[in-house]
Amino acid sequence: MNNSVTRDLLERLAQGQGALFIAESYTSGASSEQALAAELAGYCNYDRPEQELSRVADYFEIMSGRQSLIQRTIDWVDRVRREPTLHHKLLTALPFGVIITTSFDTRLEEAFRRADKPLAKVIRDSDVSFGDGKQVTLIKVCGCVEQPETLVLTERDHRTFQRRHPLIANQLKVIYASKTLIFLNYDLQRDYLREFHEETIAGIRPLHRTAYAVTPQSDEFTRRYWAKDNIVVIAQGAEAFLQNAVTALPKTLPAIAPRRAIVIPNLATPYKYLDYFETADEGLFFGRGEEVLRLSRRILASRQSVLFGGSGFGKTSLIKAGLMPEIARLGYLPIYSRCLDNPIVALERAIDDAVRACTGCGVDSEDQSASRLLSIVARAQQVVGQQLVLFVDQLEEIFRLSFEQQQNFVIQIARVITNDHVGLRVVFALRDDFFPELESWQGQLPAIYHHFFRLGRLTESAATESIVGPLGFCDVKFEDKLVELLIEDLRAEGSIEPAQLQIVCSRLYEHFAAEQIITVEHYAQLGRAQAIFRAYFEDVIGRLTASRRVLANRLLQELVSTSRTKLLRTAAELASGLDINLKQIEPLLVELENSRLIRRLQTDDDYKYEIIHDHIVQQVWETFTDDEVQIKQVREMLRYEAIAWLRYRTPLNQNKLADIYRYWMHIQFEERELELIFRSSLTFGKLKLWHEVTAARLSQLKDMYVRLLGDDNRDVTCAAAVLLHAQAEDAAWLSEVLIKVRDVHQHEVRKTLRQFQQGRSVEAFTDEIDNSNRRKRRDWRGTNIIGIDFGTGSSAVAVIESGDPIIIPNQEGSKFTPSVVAFTHRGEIVVGTPALLQAPVNPERTVFSIKRQLGTTWSLSIDGKIYGAVEIAAIIINYLKAQAEAYLQQPVTQTVIAAPAYFSVV
Repeated sequence: MNNSVTRDLLERLAQGQGALFIAESYTSGASSEQALAAELAGYCNYDRPEQELSRVADYFEIMSGRQSLIQRTIDWVDRVRREPTLHHKLLTALPFGVIITTSFDTRLEEAFRRADKPLAKVIRDSDVSFGDGKQVTLIKVCGCVEQPETLVLTERDHRTFQRRHPLIANQLKVIYASKTLIFLNYDLQRDYLREFHEETIAGIRPLHRTAYAVTPQSDEFTRRYWAKDNIVVIAQGAEAFLQNAVTALPKTLPAIAPRRAIVIPNLATPYKYLDYFETADEGLFFGRGEEVLRLSRRILASRQSVLFGGSGFGKTSLIKAGLMPEIARLGYLPIYSRCLDNPIVALERAIDDAVRACTGCGVDSEDQSASRLLSIVARAQQVVGQQLVLFVDQLEEIFRLSFEQQQNFVIQIARVITNDHVGLRVVFALRDDFFPELESWQGQLPAIYHHFFRLGRLTESAATESIVGPLGFCDVKFEDKLVELLIEDLRAEGSIEPAQLQIVCSRLYEHFAAEQIITVEHYAQLGRAQAIFRAYFEDVIGRLTASRRVLANRLLQELVSTSRTKLLRTAAELASGLDINLKQIEPLLVELENSRLIRRLQTDDDYKYEIIHDHIVQQVWETFTDDEVQIKQVREMLRYEAIAWLRYRTPLNQNKLADIYRYWMHIQFEERELELIFRSSLTFGKLKLWHEVTAARLSQLKDMYVRLLGDDNRDVTCAAAVLLHAQAEDAAWLSEVLIKVRDVHQHEVRKTLRQFQQGRSVEAFTDEIDNSNRRKRRDWRGTNIIGIDFGTGSSAVAVIESGDPIIIPNQEGSKFTPSVVAFTHRGEIVVGTPALLQAPVNPERTVFSIKRQLGTTWSLSIDGKIYGAVEIAAIIINYLKAQAEAYLQQPVTQTVIAAPAYFSVV
């Protein structure tokens, strides 16, 4: 055996990274399988040339029945049962964490029992766990005679094993991805092994680590066949291999570098308050050990995973201080990223930074094509010599970006995930209320919901560990009664929220660490948990002067969305939103950052600020008055509609337009927003109102009007010309800019302007335009016809206006409505985005993708009423019809619905 191969294997074994896949023929004797096949063949008069046990068992089962097959097998095992052999004893002397076997006798278990070594046996899905490292996991993929119904004997049993045991199949994928595999004494040319291997490795190819197959004989074809999956064939007998390993292992151990000691950062407090734990804080991160162990292995077993949980449950800390160090120990390069305001650029920068930290050189790619991200990932893996695991945290940020940015991100990340040559693993982490939003990604990532992990609150034992563990590195202790009282106060529905625990422990430590023993009395002095939660935010704001306090509240409000999520804003954007000078807020930003209410992040083009945690977001939200909430909703609606206008050319509806005019004096507008309001005002006969409220902004609007002179729409061109005329002091200048007007509109524009030279007022013109557009809308609305695109994931409704299709926005302002229906426990039926958002807490009464069930017998029983696919589809279509009627302000009488080809055949 090659010495370098031996050395690599021994090092893996010494580090506990080896997994053994051992053949039945080895554990039961060289000819045991043939002997059992021969005995079964005699009982059923089998006379065919194929003598493999699975073929004989197939024949026996058909001729004599399943129960007879199992009983004959058990009788044979009992009759030939032997003591554990030297081979079994050698296995107990080697540090394998996992052994997979096709043996269905119990000699291996007996050998471990005699060696007094704990063994966790996995035969059914209910036995699956990811272990704690204190015992060997024995996976019996052919069942066990002690549980006869689990025996895998026939070809059908073998072919359907992974489908019938999905949890065991998933655990095998985890082992393939995270361990160094050794196949011992297998017949490498046997079809069963090849099929089993192909099915297990599907979706996780290429294997990151070299695997090994130990067999007495092999030819060149066999070596090359297995080499394509990074498996090295070692020509050696099983007993000799094990004996050599047992002998050489003690000599290898001293040369193995010890595991890197965990460094405890020198901090003023071992708790994080509302900040997240960094990778350097691994030694202070307690309470999530089980989640780290389970999830790290699951991540390696699939191309894409989703981690979701409630706000304050510690997703970022779990990733940075738990999963990333563990993934690194398993031989992969973990990379952390957020979407920020440009997701693809953020990913590219995160990959480049991680590779640069490892190797000193970056991976910037000259590729500017749609495959740029793929080329960067491939280049990164080549430079570092490791496969990458990419964590995309706080994914909810992407849903506030434009549709084009979202689509570009999904398309590019899907191109990398589905590429068989790079083997990238991606973990998406997001808040649970945004988890249903991923449904729209299934077109590019069909398996997006196949591998997910919901992070819950801390159990009481995990919370106790989180409180007490970090204090092990300090000279400060919490008395036992205090720990018990903290658990009692923080408990909600039987579990504890990590963010709340960190807040309370941080404040106790900051106030009373000098006492060395922190007691119940100290806790009482701070007013216990609920008082502590509110006190910090109020203390920071209360220390400011009255004027700065008002400014701080307004600034923090700028960093909160109406969906109560964090927003990213530059200092300049904050100043613009508050309509104040940048220098007025810069010192306040520094103070709020030092006080741990906000943090500063570097994005692709500038530094941006965000509130440090959703708990502070909630407290900031409570400072809004009802009017301020309305104003913020209008501002966010307008920002979204202005982006949507560029894509769909749909004007604001009358209700939204009225809301904007109602809060006009409280909103700072961008030019594209003003253009959308101007165009919408023209559409709905509100030009006179527009002129009245913008009278003070004429100089600001001048450039916009000049640009609109070249618009395709004659009304837009005429209105821009008239409003420019109203403020033009230089007739020569106005005559010059009128050259921009399209030839087809020149006559109408100049005729209109001549009327002003003859004394006509701007008010008279705006009245005429308004009345004309109102008449056109009445004529247009008379058709009462809408079109509905009923989709699997989402649906849309549109009308024709002046020959052009207009997509009607729903009540959330979106052009697309999720094709989701939910039946709440209060008896309500909700459709679209509200149904999507409540799905995580009401999955059994929420219906997705109903279009796929049309033409089938699918049905759902809700509170004693049966709903078929047609009834569910009708609920969605009626909802879209109602949205259209609200927009058109009259009943819809005719509808055109798009259907797939050959739909009538169904």
